[in-house]
Amino acid sequence: MKGKNKYLPVCAAMYANYAAHGFGLIILTQTAAWLMEKFNTDMVGVSYLVSVMAIGKIVILAVSGVLSDKFGRKPFVFLGIASYIVFFLGIYFAKSYSIAVFFALFAGAGNSFLDTGSMPAWIEAYPKAGGTVTILQKAAVSVGQLLLPVCLAFFISRNMSTSNLYLVATAILVIAGIVIARAPFPPLTKAPEKGSVPVDEDGNARFNSKPKLWLEGACLIAIGFTSTASFTLFSNWVKIFGQEIIGMSEPSAAYCISMYSTTSIIGVVVTSIAIKKFIKPCRLLVVYPLLSVVALLLLAFAPSAAVCRIASIVIGWTAAGGVLQMAVAVMADLFPMGKGKVTSVVYMLCSICMLVIPTVAGWVFTLPNGILSDRFDSKKLIVLALVLNSCCSFFFAATMGSLGYTSALITWLGLAFSVGLGYWPALMKFINTLAGPENAGKSFSYYYTVYGIF
Repeated sequence: MKGKNKYLPVCAAMYANYAAHGFGLIILTQTAAWLMEKFNTDMVGVSYLVSVMAIGKIVILAVSGVLSDKFGRKPFVFLGIASYIVFFLGIYFAKSYSIAVFFALFAGAGNSFLDTGSMPAWIEAYPKAGGTVTILQKAAVSVGQLLLPVCLAFFISRNMSTSNLYLVATAILVIAGIVIARAPFPPLTKAPEKGSVPVDEDGNARFNSKPKLWLEGACLIAIGFTSTASFTLFSNWVKIFGQEIIGMSEPSAAYCISMYSTTSIIGVVVTSIAIKKFIKPCRLLVVYPLLSVVALLLLAFAPSAAVCRIASIVIGWTAAGGVLQMAVAVMADLFPMGKGKVTSVVYMLCSICMLVIPTVAGWVFTLPNGILSDRFDSKKLIVLALVLNSCCSFFFAATMGSLGYTSALITWLGLAFSVGLGYWPALMKFINTLAGPENAGKSFSYYYTVYGIF
């Protein structure tokens, strides 16, 4: 990162934007009591505001990446700042719930603008440390999410309104915007000749052959969905799993969430140092999901309080510790001429996941007994996370040579094992019920033939 210190102020200010974004991710739920009283609504109404934020993000991501590559990063960083300020002040001053819904859209738009402006700008400012500077975005968000409860406790202890949190977030964005306006911004990457292999700053080819969008690109885009699904399922359901399946007390199960959150922050810091010093992000994109697969396998099929705590640490480090950001960095390195576009595509899959997975999880969890499992419990959700995380590792591992082939084999076996024990036997029972008792033998023979091939 030496020689690029002139971009340090603008990069630091963009991290401050993501600290404010961390506020935005949880501020609606943390100020739910104020919102319910202000708009005469309930928690369902507050949850709807949160979902509207995701809709705004998907809509803007569809165009912001392409425009960022065409018009530069700085305008989109400013659009992100402005959108978030409109969101925070809009919610603060809104007089009705319908107006609040409208302003919630700006939070999702602001997130999209920041992603497609900041991510490519960091990589262009520090091209030799793209993985490090992008993964620190995760740390900045975590700092914001840790800072908000501290501010919340401060206001409550002094009998001040929790709505002041919206003003704090606005102040952070205004200060960051002033710094960005005065600081130099890194130039856009110049376009290489058509069909040429991307080169580094010394003119040497970075790859033996030109990366293929349909292979490496598709795998990395898929990780945007599968990695997000993995840690979303785990963080939302491990507490219930600990109480339901393992029999842990509520405080003990809740402590697993704290361990998960803490190690995710530590993982971001350590990983950012590691990829700067001695390991490439693309290798961690194989190793981290593989470790997550092992942890989820143990949790799903050998559940205990100790295993649950260990899995919380491992998943926090390897799934929530920056895999998504590393995928974006590797994608931008493989396809440097469309950093904004590839960022928007990966994060669009992430956003779709945030909309789809909670719905799927709720549907799977409430399925009646005997359709997907013999028990009405949360184990189905852990198995679903295992399946998705296996796919996450397998997708990218197949492009990574000998290390990838070994990892792909292990994750494929883990996927077969988890599906076989977690879903397929129950699915077979369901199919057998449809086929009727007279065809039971034939149905079972078909099932075990397919499972054996798999």
